[in-house]
This record gives sequence, structure tokens and C-alpha cells, in this order.
Amino acid sequence: MTVTSTEQGTSAGEIARGTACSSSVSPAPDELLIIDDIWDMAFSIASPAFKEDGKWRLSDGSSAFAATISDAEFCHAVNNDLVSFSKGDSLVCKVRARQWQTSNGTRTDYEVIKVARHLRAASKISLPWDFQKNRATLYDSQSLPEPAA
Repeated sequence: MTVTSTEQGTSAGEIARGTACSSSVSPAPDELLIIDDIWDMAFSIASPAFKEDGKWRLSDGSSAFAATISDAEFCHAVNNDLVSFSKGDSLVCKVRARQWQTSNGTRTDYEVIKVARHLRAASKISLPWDFQKNRATLYDSQSLPEPAA
């Protein structure tokens, strides 16, 4: 499958079958394009897709949606195990949103055309804390205010 850059209309590279990225879907003949907008935004990865034509589930913090990834460089990194994902990771992306008027209402497609950065989730570190040892300090009655008389 050839991935075509939607900004310039030029071929951005080849992606082999069975890959984690896909090209965008063409509209049906009876659909009217009403919005075509590109913006930069960060999204958390709700669910990556590691099969051909699979859509990634991304979240902007208030809603989740399915998006195709057409960034050939990012797809190459994913398909060759040059990048891995963990719960809580985010992507800073250039996203194209297209909305069509259809016979059933409106339809919106999201396409990640460039992944600018992959933000790894914050690492959890263990603190040297012994709950039983510090329990007396936490619940020491001397540190609590006296009840009102």
C-alpha cells in the first residue's frame, strides 16, 4: 500500500501489508465534504492498532475516537520495533479532521498525518516507605487538634 501525504499529494513511502498503519478512507460518491481542517494536538493512546487498515483509538482527554495513521516514518518505527508503547503514553500529532454530510447525518474521519513526538508515560518509582513503622507518626494523637469544648 502506498501512503500519500495529504498536504502535498505526493507519495510518502511504501508500507508493507500486515502493518500497524493505514491510509485514509475515501468518501462515498453521495457524501459532501463540509470541513477539512489540520491542527496540532496531543492525544493519549487508548488502543494502538497493529494490523493493516486498523484504526488507532486516541483520546484528547474528553473523548476518544478512531484515527488512521498515515505518517510513513512513524509507521516504519512501529513496524520495525523501534518504538514501544505503555499505558499512559501520548502522541503529539498533526491531525487532519474531515467531516462529510451524508444521507444519515454527518461523518467525521481523523487522520494523523505526522507524529511529532512520543511522550512516554511517567515512570512510577518506589519510595522507601514502611507503612507499619510510620503508622504511629501518621496517626499520632498529639499532632491532631484538640476537640472544641
